[in-house]
Amino acid sequence: MRIGDKNYLLVEKRGCNFFQNDCSTKNSDVGNYRVFIRFIAKDGTEVCGDVSRFQGSEMLCADMCRYDDNGNCFGLVQHNPGEINYHAPRVYPYTIEGILRYVNDRSAEHYDDIKWVCSFTFEQKKGENFTPSSKIAEWAKREHLRHWYHAGDIRVETYTGIWKYMMYVIRTFQGKTGPYERVTIFLEDGDARIV
Repeated sequence: MRIGDKNYLLVEKRGCNFFQNDCSTKNSDVGNYRVFIRFIAKDGTEVCGDVSRFQGSEMLCADMCRYDDNGNCFGLVQHNPGEINYHAPRVYPYTIEGILRYVNDRSAEHYDDIKWVCSFTFEQKKGENFTPSSKIAEWAKREHLRHWYHAGDIRVETYTGIWKYMMYVIRTFQGKTGPYERVTIFLEDGDARIV
């Protein structure tokens, strides 16, 4: 996501935040034991998955998947010679800079920094209308998340922070009964001081 002159990799916290007295994380600025990333690889493959700290070390470990043109997710279990290796060979530190290096070595575009986000996805008929705030409210209620309105914007509190609407992305797929849309709504830092 480009903001000004920087291109940001959208990163989501999926594990728990570092424990305060965990000395094994002292060299990491990630702040969370497992994060989720997504990007388009150099070969055009849509890749997503978890990045974490390899147990017993300070190095990055990746568990990535790919999506096909129909929106099906497939694991990337084996590395075939000549293909991009998505499983980090433990040469990248589990830091923000290490995550960026891992992605930039495999991505079709270069990322300058990360942006922390929270997201959820829903499917709908092709061309169907929706309002982001109503979908956010539905998601928050379904997930039993505290939510409220502040200055006309909805805020949602999750275990990783307080979030507000940022943007949505729509991808169209061909299903067995016809085309459908997969909508991903992204939320950004909603300023934890607002309660």
